Amino acid sequence: MYYLKNKKNVNRTDSVNVGGGIIHFPNQLTFCQKEYTPKMMLSLELTKNKILEMVRYAKTKNLELMFLIIPSKDQVYQYYLKRDIKKYKISPDDIDISKPNDVMSEIFRENGIKYIDLLPSMKKIEKKQMLYYGEGHLNKEGHRFVAKKVYQALNSYELLP
Repeated sequence: MYYLKNKKNVNRTDSVNVGGGIIHFPNQLTFCQKEYTPKMMLSLELTKNKILEMVRYAKTKNLELMFLIIPSKDQVYQYYLKRDIKKYKISPDDIDISKPNDVMSEIFRENGIKYIDLLPSMKKIEKKQMLYYGEGHLNKEGHRFVAKKVYQALNSYELLP
């Protein structure tokens, strides 16, 4: 999904230009909601169209793409999830932390696109090490972890020379 930090509050996900249209996302848990709003569905459709456009273009150049789904820190760490549920006044019953990954995985599978979903493997090491800086970007350990998983996936897809 697309995220853009609001200039007034660097910790708030705000509006984003998706496919030429501005869509407002109130917080980083927007796509973890069990029920998607019409605007969220529009964003998802636009995202799917952009992905398919990239795949078509890559094929014209004889290239194969592989996509990477990197979870948010709310999806990986219970502390951040609980904090943000409280901060944004969301019912825990309305949240499915794997939903954005499931939705994207379905798009990739339906279209025969290779991808890596890092949520399952990142959840396994949740308590052992911190992979994100406080504002949500991967730290040095996070990048090292992702690089290792990407290498393993490239190997399993036989995409390495």
